[in-house]
Amino acid sequence: MLHEFIKNHLIVQGVLQLPASLFKSKQAAKSILILQKKGEEVIAPKQAILAELPKLSDAQL
Repeated sequence: MLHEFIKNHLIVQGVLQLPASLFKSKQAAKSILILQKKGEEVIAPKQAILAELPKLSDAQL
């Protein structure tokens, strides 16, 4: 049902995988799904952005 709604009304722009270190267990890890509502002037990307975000402790100054 959700899959059909996304397929008919939305465009998947990307998926961001959050670092597992943010969560208590690996099974609790989450991702962010970036969606855009379909419209006449909206052009779907050839390929969605897929990114694995680095650990926050790996930040470079």
